[in-house]
Amino acid sequence: MNYEEFKDRVVEDVRRELETRTGKSYDVQAHTVEKMNENYDAITVKPEDGIIGVNLNVEELYKAHEDGNSYESVVDRAVSMHLKDLLTNTYDIFCYKV
Repeated sequence: MNYEEFKDRVVEDVRRELETRTGKSYDVQAHTVEKMNENYDAITVKPEDGIIGVNLNVEELYKAHEDGNSYESVVDRAVSMHLKDLLTNTYDIFCYKV
């Protein structure tokens, strides 16, 4: 599978696997991220009712697949990375009056 096919497929499969594992709905979208004067393709994963998402580097996931990892293990890695971040980083947002 070429890079563009991989990117399209991983968006749907990460969303489906997250929803299967958690029972919640997720918004998963591919886009380009600009960070420190560099660009990379990413998928942003966030709970459907959430405002904060996690970017996963699609280029790194594709490289792992090209290096011999099965597609299923790459999807599992992406889902596990998101769930780990979700469980270890709790975001509390407070409104302060000035």
